[in-house]
Amino acid sequence: MTVPNGPFALASPPKSSSKLNLSWHDNSDNETAFIVQRSTSAAASSRTVATVKATKASAKGKGIRTFADTNLSAGTIYYYQRHRHQRHLPLAA
Repeated sequence: MTVPNGPFALASPPKSSSKLNLSWHDNSDNETAFIVQRSTSAAASSRTVATVKATKASAKGKGIRTFADTNLSAGTIYYYQRHRHQRHLPLAA
């Protein structure tokens, strides 16, 4: 099994005080999805807020993926993480 490279360049242009658009470059060609997590503290554990499926462009390591996080509270600092997900393949006997 090959471990995929991590996505990079998480960007967050503000849309409003209650919405944030996140986008990142896909840096791999073998993931099936990206897991987006959020917390209100750098020390707190994050909760999953979205699963963004990989696309054909993602499969070629050339995709840009996006996620719009809504219903945010003005004046609150949010911390985001995104992880790639690769479907596990059965091990050969």
